[in-house]
Amino acid sequence: MPNANKAKNVFESGKTASYDIKSVVAVLHSGKNSATFKLLVPREGERPKRYEFEAETPKLAGTFVWFLSHSRTGS
Repeated sequence: MPNANKAKNVFESGKTASYDIKSVVAVLHSGKNSATFKLLVPREGERPKRYEFEAETPKLAGTFVWFLSHSRTGS
């Protein structure tokens, strides 16, 4: 589990961005045994912006991908 102070510092010092779930171009799981997943969101006149995230476990990453994929399509 990540250190609470470290997580707090990341959120205080980093940039944030907000996107409507329906604007997400793709949600990709980096591999069955990988805890990382990627979100692709549109940018004006350019290729989609790619954000990479890491979950605590590969199973949790798969859950995020499933939830985001189904929320995106409205299924």
